[in-house]
Amino acid sequence: MYSPYQIPKPKNWQDLETLCLALWKKEWNTKSFKTYGRPGQHQDGVDIFGRYDDGIEIGAIQCKCKEEEKKLTEKIIQDEVDKAKKFRPAIKRYVMATTHDSDVNLDSFVATLCQQNLELGLFSVDLFCWQDIEKLLEQHIEVRDWYLNIEKRRNQSCEVSLEEPVDTTICPVYRRTHYVHKTAAPQPMPKNDVMDILRGNYLGALFNTYQNQAQTPEVKVVFGEIHHTRCRIKLLLENTSDVTMQDVRVEVCTNPSSKFFYEQKEEKMFGSVTRLSLMERMYVGNDYVSFHNMKDMHPKDVRSLHEFYIEPPQGKDEIELLAHVTALDFVEDKVFQLKVNPQYIDRDCAIDSKVGEPDFIEPYVEYLTR
Repeated sequence: MYSPYQIPKPKNWQDLETLCLALWKKEWNTKSFKTYGRPGQHQDGVDIFGRYDDGIEIGAIQCKCKEEEKKLTEKIIQDEVDKAKKFRPAIKRYVMATTHDSDVNLDSFVATLCQQNLELGLFSVDLFCWQDIEKLLEQHIEVRDWYLNIEKRRNQSCEVSLEEPVDTTICPVYRRTHYVHKTAAPQPMPKNDVMDILRGNYLGALFNTYQNQAQTPEVKVVFGEIHHTRCRIKLLLENTSDVTMQDVRVEVCTNPSSKFFYEQKEEKMFGSVTRLSLMERMYVGNDYVSFHNMKDMHPKDVRSLHEFYIEPPQGKDEIELLAHVTALDFVEDKVFQLKVNPQYIDRDCAIDSKVGEPDFIEPYVEYLTR
């Protein structure tokens, strides 16, 4: 039968064992098949065993991967069959499955070996080289498709890049207060006037009220804030493979830990509907941000992740930005080194203490008023 699929060979014995376990479960109509033991244990020539047709008779499989067993010989086959004779409970059917190509000499040898075993009342022996396994896969299409999807997903790759800041340098802005000693200055002498005299009565109090109202500056309404200490981060995610990546998720954190924020200015959001739709795909915690519920990424897709903001810890010249990308059967980590170049808005503050106080540094917030 011609197959339109090119089925790649497993590259190691673990993958071959996984394939054979799924394939012979179907071929022998059994749910009892399982791997036998673990690496390093004495396995009596058996990697997989169970009751075929869910009856009482035991079937067993030995897996030989070409990448690890460069040449399959008659001696290797004979040795494995001899080991299997010691397996308990006794085996009724024995299969050697291998990624080696078919060989007429080995086929003849195994046929003879099988006949000898049966004459002695022992188990049958079959050799399934890769071409035989391919034919068996065509009879069990669901196993074939499952295996092909796994192989495809193993070829997944993606690239995470930093869209902003372009030069990998963030510049948080702080307000820095420098304390200076208040110099002694002569105090002005109090002046006595009519209002000083009347200050304790109703008329003086009323005049003071009108005077204070006239001196009160115009009240301005604060309608927004700009946190200049928070630095904007934007990431680009690209599917660089030829495979569609499913259930793509990205989680970002920093080392040392930074504070994470959703939006620097609230007025950027146009109504609660926009915010709701965005937050269904994005979550901002105190020290991380995650992107989820993203659509499948087809080959060569490039996706710009929504911006977020970080407030780096004070006193650090450099931080690591770590992006952890996961998809179905895929995990990858990307680390960016960000330089921190803090900027300061300075002001002096006079204090009574003669002892010099250290500078006070705090996040710089600009209030938008009208």
